[in-house]
Amino acid sequence: MEKGGSYIACCYDRGRYIYIIGGIQNIEALDRIDRFDILTGMFKCDFAKLKCARYHSFSFYKDGVIYIIGGTTKSSKGPCMGVDNIEAFNVEDRSSEIVYQFRDEEREIVDGCCFDNREYIYIITKTYIYRISIYEWKMDKTLVYPIFPKGGTGLSMVFGYNDGFKIWLITDLLQYCYHFDKGDDCGGIKWDSLRTGKGEWKEFNRKITKTNSHGAVGILS
Repeated sequence: MEKGGSYIACCYDRGRYIYIIGGIQNIEALDRIDRFDILTGMFKCDFAKLKCARYHSFSFYKDGVIYIIGGTTKSSKGPCMGVDNIEAFNVEDRSSEIVYQFRDEEREIVDGCCFDNREYIYIITKTYIYRISIYEWKMDKTLVYPIFPKGGTGLSMVFGYNDGFKIWLITDLLQYCYHFDKGDDCGGIKWDSLRTGKGEWKEFNRKITKTNSHGAVGILS
């Protein structure tokens, strides 16, 4: 990897490649997409370019497409500006397009993000929590915003399944879990239970050491 940087997004295609996306270096946002081959241990530098240079963004892989959400952009001589869109990068033909432009109250910095690996991207900002379908590209504010006694910064969101579908929200102060309603689907194992988006937040296991700007992943055993 020729370019280093910080606040870099990355995602795994669940097969052979890890994609390294954006970042910031020498006070300038990067537009690079690099690819790491886990079989050979080699990087393909400048595999492609983003339409919008960005750092502190989020990325997810689905069926040959990488979705890059939000972030911040900056030139060496310009101010920091939020990136209010979602970009979709096709790994086969290396083309990229802006598939969604945030509107009105949606134009806030994306603080956390997760993907259910099927249809919905979940986004949290300082004010709202949204979900958006990668097939319809419509924002939905069905989920109730969690109540933070003192707010939360540098948080992580993880989607997973443990006795029903859940979103784990890990902040610098508290940890919350969104329990989706199971409905009538015999234990919540069907994806249809997610479509209503209804559920409730519950606090769990306070962290002993306060941290922020951390990463979190879910592991299924």
